[in-house]
Amino acid sequence: MSSKNNPGKSKKEPTLDQYKSVSLFSVMPDEPLPFSLAVYYQGKFVTYRTPGQVFEVSKYNRFIYKQISKIYILEDEIEAYDKYIQKKQDEEEERMKDPTITVEEEINIQTVRQIDAVTRNLFISVDDSSLQHNAVEVVNAAKEAVEKVCSKPYMRIFESIPEKSNTVISHSIRVSLMATFLAYQLGFVNQIQLERIAAAGILHDIGKTKLPLSDDLELTEEEESEIMRRHPEVSCEILKKIPQIPEEVLRIIIEHHENRDGSGYPHGLRGLKMDGLSRVFVIANTFDNLISTLPGDRETRYSQAAETMKTKLRTHFDPTILTRALNLLVGQGRFK
Repeated sequence: MSSKNNPGKSKKEPTLDQYKSVSLFSVMPDEPLPFSLAVYYQGKFVTYRTPGQVFEVSKYNRFIYKQISKIYILEDEIEAYDKYIQKKQDEEEERMKDPTITVEEEINIQTVRQIDAVTRNLFISVDDSSLQHNAVEVVNAAKEAVEKVCSKPYMRIFESIPEKSNTVISHSIRVSLMATFLAYQLGFVNQIQLERIAAAGILHDIGKTKLPLSDDLELTEEEESEIMRRHPEVSCEILKKIPQIPEEVLRIIIEHHENRDGSGYPHGLRGLKMDGLSRVFVIANTFDNLISTLPGDRETRYSQAAETMKTKLRTHFDPTILTRALNLLVGQGRFK
């Protein structure tokens, strides 16, 4: 019997295993999409846009406001989605080849592209509705701060960074996002403060790229460590020549390896002698340094990093913010 003669019989809806979740941030609003989008609503998947339709920016922003960070695509349309992502990447690459593009614009494009990628990785699994909207706000604040930094002529200092220093840039972007996120949640909600800690995150390790370290040099581990300990000062020496960089940013950078117990460098500062934003920054910086070196999957590395900071390294951090900061990074699922 046909469905026409049997009104009770309807088209079978796709099941859970026929959908793949993707980041909301991977889809561009206000342009036709070559695939359909679905949302998970009240226990079932609902088609939100079909191929050829536009995801309006007003609706896109509404998703962010409602803390929706995941959207769903049917398995048989994943190839179209992958081609869409590849096309976007190719368009960016072509733009980078434009002979009229300035150095500042090139660095801006590269940095913001990396920030977009890191943002997706850091915030895609934010599931707690009480803080997700704040997370989106602070990521936008960090992006805005970075774009302001990248638009300045002094960004030419990155022009001479060797290819092998890409890990420094990736680390700096992650720390910038984490530190800004933490600062926001810990009460530093002033836009100027957020922009300064975000800028410090991007610039704090620039000195590492100028240190006399090379595979051609036969240095002992102790000699190499001693040279590396100079990088906060080297960073500030480079950046002090640039009048547009605020003193507050330089202070965070010079203090980003100081410890509450005085065991840090370069000045062995103790306790409250460190700036408030610096005390937030060192937690984010240490956390990222640990998760970058620990073995295991992401959840294991994040848990181990937090445990190490709470036990072996606990005297390095401000005890009034350490537990809450680690809960924000790991306990509440922020960066899993």
